[in-house]
Amino acid sequence: MTDPFAQKPATADYVLREGDSAPTLDATLKDLDGGVVDLTNADEVRLFVKRKADDNTVLNDTVSVTDAAAGEVSYSFSGGFSTTGAGMHLLYFRVAYSDGTDATYPRGSALSLFVPERFSGDIGTLSLDVVVDSIGVRETLDMEGNPISNQGVTSVADATALADGQPGFYRLQDTGDVIYFDGDASTN
Repeated sequence: MTDPFAQKPATADYVLREGDSAPTLDATLKDLDGGVVDLTNADEVRLFVKRKADDNTVLNDTVSVTDAAAGEVSYSFSGGFSTTGAGMHLLYFRVAYSDGTDATYPRGSALSLFVPERFSGDIGTLSLDVVVDSIGVRETLDMEGNPISNQGVTSVADATALADGQPGFYRLQDTGDVIYFDGDASTN
């Protein structure tokens, strides 16, 4: 069975569907030079997730420091990830040190998290791959038997044909790749 959202968009560091409680989000905090941030003297590390479209914070929670000297942190979405909208999200970590100072990582641009559209129902709405061996036909059908092979994917000649303000999934005819475009050509 193939999930069209199983592959993250080229511009996303992470992909997580709303309601998912796995996988955990693991990260190594680094400074601008790529050096590992020592968290030995950190009192608290928090994860912030903001929806890129409107800059609303959808998550502000404490993460676990799994290896302080190596700058490694982990966040478990044990209650299920919840946001009020699909699309690109930005995430960063805020470290509160024991000497009263704070620092935000990553130091350059924020990491990105892509949240695909919700499924319209329970897990039973996943598509089924049907192979008819006798005539060599293969197509993907939804639970009602309707073909969905290219549903929601727009074909364009190449990446230069992507237009600002029109986010979505696109099949690049020059390479055959399917990508997610966030609707902002300046970020791609």
